[in-house]
Amino acid sequence: MSRAIEADKEFVPAYLLRANVQLQKGQPQQAMADCDAITRLLPEEPPGYGCRGHVHRALRDYPKALADFDEALGKDSKYWVALYDKGTVYALQGQAEQAIASYSAAIALNDKHDESYAQRGRLRIAAGDIEGGRTDFDKALALNGRNHTAAIGAQALQVGRALDALAGKR
Repeated sequence: MSRAIEADKEFVPAYLLRANVQLQKGQPQQAMADCDAITRLLPEEPPGYGCRGHVHRALRDYPKALADFDEALGKDSKYWVALYDKGTVYALQGQAEQAIASYSAAIALNDKHDESYAQRGRLRIAAGDIEGGRTDFDKALALNGRNHTAAIGAQALQVGRALDALAGKR
């Protein structure tokens, strides 16, 4: 990645990839520098702001993360990734209603993103909407049979149904 950037200082995908690797390695300041480079190269496009939002989320600075995701959406209102990311931040803060709304908005723009369904399903279950959660898990698994969140959620619902049947609750 660094070699790609050295060869072409405007190669945005290399900055994005390096920022993600740096975040995984626990180097948020270095990641932020790459995100800032992206916003300088593409100030009117959302990727740099989304990148910054990921760094702020990793630093648990949720207000700044949300502001960055909103900035990305301000650059492109159809940038569904920022809506998904906002949902994640809201979920981390325990704001389930806002998270569900953000995941729903992401799904409205990209109904093929299995993880948006899976995360919304998880939150719906927690809020007591068992059928809504089941529907979301089924949709996530139909899109991606390997979606871990949806598979675990669907299994938990099956176990719960079996336990209810054993207890005679049906």
